[in-house]
Amino acid sequence: GRARFDPAREVCGNGVDDTGNGAVDCADSTCKDTLECRPPAPGRLELYIVSQDPFGIKALDAMKPLLQTFGDEIRFELHFIGEEKDGKLVSRHGEGEVRENKRQLCAVTKTPPAQAMKYLWCRNKTLIEEAGAARKVVRSEAGPERTAAEAAAAKAEDSNWKACAKESGIDAELIAACVTNEATGLLAADYKKTASLGIKPSPTWVLNGHVKFSATAAKDIRDKICENNPEFAGCARELDTRTP
Repeated sequence: GRARFDPAREVCGNGVDDTGNGAVDCADSTCKDTLECRPPAPGRLELYIVSQDPFGIKALDAMKPLLQTFGDEIRFELHFIGEEKDGKLVSRHGEGEVRENKRQLCAVTKTPPAQAMKYLWCRNKTLIEEAGAARKVVRSEAGPERTAAEAAAAKAEDSNWKACAKESGIDAELIAACVTNEATGLLAADYKKTASLGIKPSPTWVLNGHVKFSATAAKDIRDKICENNPEFAGCARELDTRTP
């Protein structure tokens, strides 16, 4: 059978110098960016998704009651799953998803957290619908009908994200400028980070810097937070998951 051991790579966390270079586990350069070798970060809560994934959307929506319950005890980060092919950034559901990944990264990096979260939750309401319209365009035959459907889908996407920016108090021009000038680099770095951690399913959570799990329900996420951070005051509070 094919050997599973790669002699050029350290197996991080087994206490053995697998590469024979004198550096064990996290001391080896090949382990630098792995999940096992990250320093502890109590309260850090990272979510890795693709923006049009229904389960990723549910997970992101779950952050509303979690932030209300834990407040500043958790530091939330949003990251995206994807890859680069032939010099082009791609995502599971197509180009529309790449565009939204970029807009969401721009909202997160350019605006205060409260505004960014309002934008993300607003966008979640129409992203699945936009993905469906994009798939319908791809399946249709080339011609006037497809061209019209493509234009309608693009118009709806543009209208939806700008409406969410307005609702969140974000200047749409700020997001547009970021998408044009910075977002490709931001998303490429995010994809690289996600790949280095070996994360592929959407959604994937990483808690305290190294505890990886999958969940979409706020209660399940809260239970994992409290299991690993029992001292948090939010663990003694009631989690309000009622839909507003």
